[in-house]
Amino acid sequence: MDFGSLVQSGGMLTGALITCVTTLPFLAIALFFAYLWRRNNQQARASQQWASTRGTIGASSVQMRRSHSSEGGTTTSYYPELLYEYNVAGKQYIGQRITFGSQVGYGDAGRAQAIVDRYVLRTEFGSNQIRVYYNPANPSDAVLERSAGTSSTIFFWVAIFILLILCITVVPVVLLLVGMNSLFSNLPFLR
Repeated sequence: MDFGSLVQSGGMLTGALITCVTTLPFLAIALFFAYLWRRNNQQARASQQWASTRGTIGASSVQMRRSHSSEGGTTTSYYPELLYEYNVAGKQYIGQRITFGSQVGYGDAGRAQAIVDRYVLRTEFGSNQIRVYYNPANPSDAVLERSAGTSSTIFFWVAIFILLILCITVVPVVLLLVGMNSLFSNLPFLR
């Protein structure tokens, strides 16, 4: 079957419709990751105006978590965990968020421990004393770093990757629909 008869038989339209329908879920996923990236960065920007107070580290550790794949393999990730207390206007709060975004696990326990040590060994105010940034409108909303974490970078690159793949796969279909079939009719694998 050559390219011209494929177009005349309606197969091209069916193929284009199938491509568009299968593209929509991936586009939704990419947009969701882009939304998460943007939200985390907006929170980080807004937090630049937040007040700060001294806090005390109550507990710190590196949590090991194992996950099992459907093929029977096991992956181990290490997560930095900090629990800190701080006071705002005489009321005590407890926080555990380091940066904005999802918590990220590391394949190396040393990397997670380095993050914990960065706070535990900090001597800005003395032993176990840290600076906590809190939202004046909602003091229970607090972070140790006024930045979007590693997860935001991951969200950004996942969204870009999905959008790039969609462009590579969908652009030929769009070109076919707008009448650029002469470009493709000369390709030997479409004859």
